Amino acid sequence: MVTWKIYKSKYQAWNSVAPKYAEKWVKSNDYAIIGIVDAVCNDFDGGTTLLDYKTSKRYGPYLPEDYYRQLIIYAFLYTLEMGDMPNFVGVNYLRFDDTFFVKVNQGVLDEAKETIKYVHNCLKDRMEVEENYELKKLVMPDLSDKIPEVTGK
Repeated sequence: MVTWKIYKSKYQAWNSVAPKYAEKWVKSNDYAIIGIVDAVCNDFDGGTTLLDYKTSKRYGPYLPEDYYRQLIIYAFLYTLEMGDMPNFVGVNYLRFDDTFFVKVNQGVLDEAKETIKYVHNCLKDRMEVEENYELKKLVMPDLSDKIPEVTGK
């Protein structure tokens, strides 16, 4: 049950829910990853919500998988760095004034950790085998007519 506080002014009410951070960098050297959370907000009940703002189009009435992965990784990094697990992470589509939230729990944090490990392992495997790299012929443009001749005396 949420216990509602009574504020003496609209400014006091705003300050209780105003973002704690704007563009909070979250990182982990152990996991070699960094992210930038657009806003860290206090909820009325004292919880924390992380928001990522999107100016792109909305893909429908669901949260795209890549946005979901981004959000849970932000929650994981924030928890590691701050020692406090956020209650929610969300994507706010600014053009549509619409937000999709993900409830954060230990299972979500474990999923984020496994996702990070999986990506690192894929990159490591790819880097170890030269055949995994696509070779393309580099074509240099002819710039001879663009470079002025320099004459020295």
